[in-house]
Amino acid sequence: MPVGSSVMGRRRVRDERAAQTPWKPANLWRFKVGKSETVIAYVPGYWPNEVTGVLAPVVRAYLNGNDLSADDVAVLRAYFTQWIYALGFCGPLVDELRREVGTLSSRRDVTRWLDMAEKAGCDPL
Repeated sequence: MPVGSSVMGRRRVRDERAAQTPWKPANLWRFKVGKSETVIAYVPGYWPNEVTGVLAPVVRAYLNGNDLSADDVAVLRAYFTQWIYALGFCGPLVDELRREVGTLSSRRDVTRWLDMAEKAGCDPL
């Protein structure tokens, strides 16, 4: 679905409100990869700040080297998706990351995806 289109008008209302809110410097993140710099106006959510209690145990399990269930990988896939689709990330690696994020199905896939994301300047963990 293209940006700005809506389902039942809900997204359009949010987009209009966002357009009326001026960006402040606190809303901008700068990432430097090699000689290029990326400025991101939307800051994706960060896993320690997630409040449902679903994401943090999965991230900790991954970081501690524990096995991941299919549901755990699905949780990480959803989290990585909101990071890699944040405005401002661009380039050949980002295009590939966006294509591949939906195919993550194992711990090995997650590790490979995170390695590539780090090279692209996106480190969600």
